[in-house]
Amino acid sequence: MNSNHAASDRTSAHLGAQAATAGAKDQEAVNFLEKKVKGAAPLPYAEAVQLAIGALQNVLSEDFKAADIEVPRRSCAGSAHRH
Repeated sequence: MNSNHAASDRTSAHLGAQAATAGAKDQEAVNFLEKKVKGAAPLPYAEAVQLAIGALQNVLSEDFKAADIEVPRRSCAGSAHRH
């Protein structure tokens, strides 16, 4: 399930991308993210990463150390593909 992910629903409404979730506990992650980003402006990269890690910790009920996870970065800068 995606939260505010660029897509069209059955009513053909277009939604802007802010967060996306996937997996067995995706609805829990959606709920967490919606509470945190509701009405907020887009986050700087570092804050978005911290929010994503916080969502993982909340949904999985685990604490992570820096060595436990990797955070890839993707940029569309200079690309013909735009969000």
